[in-house]
Amino acid sequence: MLVSPRYLWLLTVALVLPGCDLARLDPGGGAFSDVTVSVRPVAVAKADSPETPTGADPSPGVPSGGTGSFSGVVLLNGTAPVLPPRVGKGASKVDPTVCAAEDAIPDESLVVSPTGGIANVFIYLDRKPSGWKGTLENSVPLDQLACIFKPHSLVAFANIPLLMKNSDKVAHNVQTFPSLNSSINASMPAGTTMETVFKKPEPKPFAAKCQIHPWMEYWTLVVDHPFVAITDSEGKFSIPSLPSGKYKFRIWHERADLLERAYAVEIKGGDAAPVELKFDVARFSR
Repeated sequence: MLVSPRYLWLLTVALVLPGCDLARLDPGGGAFSDVTVSVRPVAVAKADSPETPTGADPSPGVPSGGTGSFSGVVLLNGTAPVLPPRVGKGASKVDPTVCAAEDAIPDESLVVSPTGGIANVFIYLDRKPSGWKGTLENSVPLDQLACIFKPHSLVAFANIPLLMKNSDKVAHNVQTFPSLNSSINASMPAGTTMETVFKKPEPKPFAAKCQIHPWMEYWTLVVDHPFVAITDSEGKFSIPSLPSGKYKFRIWHERADLLERAYAVEIKGGDAAPVELKFDVARFSR
């Protein structure tokens, strides 16, 4: 009897699988060890292409055991534009004794350091690694001070209360515009606090505004894991304690949306090395 090549391939797989070490297929656990971060860029998918999952790669051959960090700096390739303030010092027509009374209110939609580092860039997995069972702590609180939301960009964890404060002596309003969660539109009298809970992870950061002071804006990303970072004032970031394995990170900025949809990173044994991620200034025009 003749046996087709397809049947022979399936028979080979059936004979090999019982001897596999299934623990090695799970990138989600193991002991702690020194690691190396190997990074290679993946072309950004076209806008009309199907959405590509960008969490942990479940493919066989992903090593188990150990954790590592993905760290580096996001840099602007080109000369940063000079953005005028949202409100000049002393120029606010709304609550002028508090808003822009002592300093101008800056435009934080693109903050670049003298060395070219881009602040407020989100770097994250859109889903948690397979097998990860860690715990999450409270998010960094949101505050309103001198008619500015602080911080400008923040991470909120799904199903964990996010504390919101109003440290000003005037009333504010918080209105959010998420994709998957219910929006809020809440007034906050002077000196008050409140909590809100987002129940679902979001595919990307969403804006929130104050309807009383229209220049006030901030961005929130909701996730259900800790493998996320926002670049600091120098463009630096670090995502520690990643289980060994292969990952595809999203890189997002409010002026450019997805800078990268699937930036490939592999965590494995060895020494970690920071990376430089450079993006042309034309990507941030709007």
